Order: sequence, then structure tokens, then C-alpha cells
Amino acid sequence: HSWGMPPVMFSVVTKYHKGRHSLFLYNLEIFCAFTQDILRSLFFGAFANLREKDDIADQSADAPEIKGHLSIGESLKGAVKNKPWVVLSLSFILLQTFWVIRMQTAVYYLTYVYRRADLVGAFNGLVIVAVIGNISIPFLSKFMKHRNVMILSMAVFAVGEAIMHFKSIPLLFAGNIIALIAMGAAFSISFVMIADTVEYARSEMHIDEPGILSSVPMVGAKLGMGFGGLVSGWLLSWGGFQATAKIQGAKALTAISTSFVWLPIILALAILGILFVFYQLDEDEIASAKAVSTEKLDDEDI
Repeated sequence: HSWGMPPVMFSVVTKYHKGRHSLFLYNLEIFCAFTQDILRSLFFGAFANLREKDDIADQSADAPEIKGHLSIGESLKGAVKNKPWVVLSLSFILLQTFWVIRMQTAVYYLTYVYRRADLVGAFNGLVIVAVIGNISIPFLSKFMKHRNVMILSMAVFAVGEAIMHFKSIPLLFAGNIIALIAMGAAFSISFVMIADTVEYARSEMHIDEPGILSSVPMVGAKLGMGFGGLVSGWLLSWGGFQATAKIQGAKALTAISTSFVWLPIILALAILGILFVFYQLDEDEIASAKAVSTEKLDDEDI
């Protein structure tokens, strides 16, 4: 208590320090405990000071055809009629499916196909380069429609995956970097496209329910993650993968390569095709309609 530490925090640090004699580890644990409390306070503080502005009633006076505060059933019925939203939700499921499959089999691909288990850490650590894809979205969006940014991301990802099939360490890392940057862009533009479908529902379908339209695709993404884990496990089981074996059979190696390289390529190209054919939302028109509506409301307030 001489440090001014709360009793609970002191007991936690003492528990984990028991049996250790490293002053560095002891101080690190104290630092982490303090950091955890600070982050927790900031998290709850953000929501404590959050105030939602409900302007649906005011807007309805100027646009009485817009429906808001619908029941869950009514919201889902409206969502199903929102074709861009449906297409995007399906794409999310496929996106998360192949991403989970790829992530779960990466260690097996390096360990048994390349036989370089020593490279797993460096290979997985390259995920940081996905930030390049994240920050590229504002620039790409200036020259391309959001749909086309996603299509480009899927095409580039497929190229990066294909490069890793060749038995070359430099190509392995180069392909991983390309694929990760593409996925960083894909995940970032996904959230922008969700906002587009929400605005489409308001301007074209006269439904103002951003909550359900924004949350359901994320639920679909979680389903995709679960399905990806299921498919990955099924493929490895089909190949006769043995976790304790140092060398896998030919069928197991095929299952690993299919999971890590070929299935993600197939699903990425499937997303590309689905968006190209069925996703016809024009965000420029939606943005123009929103700007006109906002300008009209501002003029009336004046």
C-alpha cells in the first residue's frame, strides 16, 4: 500500500509475482495493471459522456414518408428488400470465411508445405502491413467507387495468395505482404459500404434504421468466422492431418494448400463476381441526394 495501489490491484500483482525474482517482470506487471485500469476508465467514460441526438422526429416533419423507430421485424423486412445491403452481407460472410480459413492454416502451410516452422513468427508478424491498406482507402475512394475498391482488393488478394504457392521464401513473404495490404483495404472499405447501404435505405426506400442495417452484417461476419473454422477443420480431417506427425501425407498437404491458398482465392473471386454483377449502388447519387436533403433542412432552419 506504500505505492498508493488499490488493494485489489496489489493482490493481483502479488499473486502473479509469487515465485518470481525478476524486478523487470514485477515492474512490468505493475505497469500493465495500471494501464488496464486506465483503459477501462476511458472506455466507460466514453459511454458515460455519450449523448445520442434523435432528430428523426424533426426530419419526419419535413419528410413524412421516412419511417424510423421500426420494430425488429419491420426493420428486417425492409433490410431484405435492400438489395445492396443483402449483397454486401453475403460478401461479408464469404470474406470472413476465407480469412479465418487462411489464418488457421498459415502455421501448417509454413510448417509442413514449406517445412520452415522457424518462419511462422515473422510471417504472421507481417499483419502490421495491413495498415497500409487501411490508410489507402481515402485516396482510392477519390478515384474509384467503393464497390470497385472492394473488387480491386479481392483481385489483389488473389494475386498475393497465388504467388505464395510457388516454393520460394522471397515469393512467400512478398505474396503475404500483398495479400495483407489488400485485406486491410477490404476490411476498411466494408464499413464505408455499410454506411452507403444505410443511406440508400433512407433516400431510396424511405427507411431510417441505421442500427439494424449496421449490426446485422457484423453478425453475418461472425457466422462466416464460425463457418470458416468448420470448413478448415473439415478439410484437414479429410486430408488425414495428424497434429503429432512431423511429416504429413500427400493428401494432408493438399488439404493444407487448399485451405491456405486455393479456397481463399476461390472465395475472393466469388466476392468479386457477386459485387460486380449484383451490387449496383451508386454512392455518388446517394451522397448528392443526402446533400440536397441537408441543404433543404438548413435553409428551413434559417
